Amino acid sequence: MHRIKIESLAYGGYGVARIDGEVCFVPYGVPGDELLIRIASKHKGVSWADILEIYEPSPHRREPACGLFQKCGGCQWLHIQEDAQVEWKRKIVESAFQRIGKFEYPSIEVIDQGIHNLGYRSRAQFHFEYSSDGMKFGFHEPRSHGIVDLDYCPLLIEPINRLIPPIKSILREIEPLKYLSSLRIVANPSTDESLVWLDLAGDDENRVNELADKMSVLDGVVGVDWGSNQAKSPSFELNLPGCIATVPAGSFSQASFYHNEKLIELVMNLSGDVKSKRVMDIYCGWGNLSLPLAANKASVRGYDNDTSAIDAANSSVRKNGFKNCVYEKISDFSLSRKLSKKDDEMDMIILDPPRTGAKAIAKAIAKSKAKGIIYVSCDPNTLARDLKVMIEAGRKLKKTYLIDMIPQTYHIETVNLL
Repeated sequence: MHRIKIESLAYGGYGVARIDGEVCFVPYGVPGDELLIRIASKHKGVSWADILEIYEPSPHRREPACGLFQKCGGCQWLHIQEDAQVEWKRKIVESAFQRIGKFEYPSIEVIDQGIHNLGYRSRAQFHFEYSSDGMKFGFHEPRSHGIVDLDYCPLLIEPINRLIPPIKSILREIEPLKYLSSLRIVANPSTDESLVWLDLAGDDENRVNELADKMSVLDGVVGVDWGSNQAKSPSFELNLPGCIATVPAGSFSQASFYHNEKLIELVMNLSGDVKSKRVMDIYCGWGNLSLPLAANKASVRGYDNDTSAIDAANSSVRKNGFKNCVYEKISDFSLSRKLSKKDDEMDMIILDPPRTGAKAIAKAIAKSKAKGIIYVSCDPNTLARDLKVMIEAGRKLKKTYLIDMIPQTYHIETVNLL
């Protein structure tokens, strides 16, 4: 056992202390905490520890707003005051730029105006399983595939919370599924319409159809879909600045459509006057960031490898009557070749890659003729890696903004202008 003081927070949510000069990660530690800990594991000079006692709590520590906190892995920082959360997220981005990027960077501006700290998540993935103890439905336990059964989550918007009890009733009524399964719900906060996507182990089509039929009649559910379904993917329409977007079940969307509005607003401001300008949207999804630019008369070309998302984006183009906006399914390799062609020059490139970043095309993007690049990232480490490539290829990082898209968690969203 050791008595330690938490010095900082790490990406991943852990408090960080040092024991005899070596790093020790402490889940649920808050900078300023004085703790009694027990080492749980150690690997290559780095240890992980459990809190046994809080001798002196950090001034940033608070009572969490959920009785399942620490039992449930859905959030990691519900016990930390919001202003401290945001400040440490900024420091984590700076640390990634220093350690991984090793480049000069501007001061990181935090955008927290209008951010909902609770009741904001419009997308969630639930897991469920059957055992001798009955059916469990909820989120994974921290650092585990075990499931914490829940009926309500304070981070979710009400249309999703309302669906949890009836969905649990349906899952209890059917013949128990043999393997661990999950489902995703995405809800439109403007209309209370929800889409359900089933991720089920095995290929028992009858079981999937049974679940889909029962869930599709729940109040607020406008569509249920799954990976092997050959029918047209259900969707709902989301209001974006100047246009309407088709959001399909199963495709990626931001965790909060409330906070998504702040993200779009920032991208539009950084893009400036886009009338008649050529914009390339890489990892475009269903057009979340570029459809509003098309509404402002930009000429948009969007690329992604998600078929249903591309179909939805082009459906939005037709619904909005955009004449110079096209979305295309393409691989990173083909896109890299396209970027190098002189006849495909762009004024602005926007990219919003998955957590793994854009390593395969970062250099090609930097070497393109685009006058500006807007890189939206949800992972500071892969962002720092990719920005390093772009800067070494001749680009300059002009601005970095942090938007606290997912409060109460360690997740970090940044918008970077090169």
